[in-house]
Amino acid sequence: MVRVCRSHDDAEDVLIEALLNAYQHIDRLEDPAKFRAWLAMIGRRICSKIRQREALHSIVSLSQVAEPVSSLDLDAQNLHFRLVDIINEMPPILSEVYELREIEGLSGAETADKLGITVEAMKARLVRARAFIRKEVEDKFVLI
Repeated sequence: MVRVCRSHDDAEDVLIEALLNAYQHIDRLEDPAKFRAWLAMIGRRICSKIRQREALHSIVSLSQVAEPVSSLDLDAQNLHFRLVDIINEMPPILSEVYELREIEGLSGAETADKLGITVEAMKARLVRARAFIRKEVEDKFVLI
């Protein structure tokens, strides 16, 4: 996964998400002997989706801006407010991890320490927070 994702941190996140997806869809696995290959395929697909949406990540970072920059057009301002709304709709247990890691830029260990949880729990929450945002964006926006 590190080779596919090009980042150790992303690879860890992808592995966690892939394992969760595999667990949820284990009934689709036709040959248990091919579990590793099946899991790798799930991981590659998740990593591919992450890379395709890297541009979206920078847009989500607009939530850092207290007020949209005046040079942004009306559509960008609307997008900014809608993304902030998505983050605010997130359950607090997820939004606190997301804000510390993605907005404040703390490391995984710093985030876990600040929240008084393990790094593994922080990673699981971050995966769920990212999935929440991804789902909401996919449901609410038409991405071209």
